Amino acid sequence: MNEALIVIGKLFLAAVLAALIGYERESHGRSAGLRTNTLVGLGACLLMLLSLNMTELFKALDQASAVRVDPGRIAAYTMAGMGFLGAGVIMQGRGSVRGITTAACLWVNTAVGLAVGAGFYLPAVAVTLLALVSLTALRWTAERYIRRDVYLHVAVDLRGEKCRFEEIEGILLRQGVKRLFTAIDRDVEAKKLAYRMNVRIKGRLDPRPLVNELAVLPGVTRVRWREGRVN
Repeated sequence: MNEALIVIGKLFLAAVLAALIGYERESHGRSAGLRTNTLVGLGACLLMLLSLNMTELFKALDQASAVRVDPGRIAAYTMAGMGFLGAGVIMQGRGSVRGITTAACLWVNTAVGLAVGAGFYLPAVAVTLLALVSLTALRWTAERYIRRDVYLHVAVDLRGEKCRFEEIEGILLRQGVKRLFTAIDRDVEAKKLAYRMNVRIKGRLDPRPLVNELAVLPGVTRVRWREGRVN
């Protein structure tokens, strides 16, 4: 009975620790939130318990049996298999990548569940607390003190055949924007030009001065910009 209570206690602890990280993800509207992280930690703990008890479960097998018990193999493949679940929460679109932090949380929760299942309680609790610090305090520190590169997609449509690329580039330079790549689409019959540029800036940018300055250029019919931040 005592052994059964210990097993249940390990499963409960793994679920609680995983749920703490899952709650943080859920509060930020991530696809893998409270329930997903809790299930990951709980399943990882069960697999570690199974791995540790493999010898006892298959003690009836003798040396002549074709079955070989390897307790470490389940834990190893659990961590490797978590990569598939992590890849499922990573989304890419419109120049941004989201879900990498959530995928890392699933991977950490798997390790926490395995540690609890192995009886490695103190490190499991410590990793959970450090993960929560990383997700909260470090997020605030990074947003407040680190001037990160921000990538933008800028599109300028013009009417007429006059190329105003030098003027557009001059505006970007005055606004502290570095041009990385430019594509030009020219419609000869309609007498229209379209510039598509990937640019980079340091820190946050108020787009209004840039858009307003580009919009007053002669012949400009439309200015669009889109942030391509990578998370």
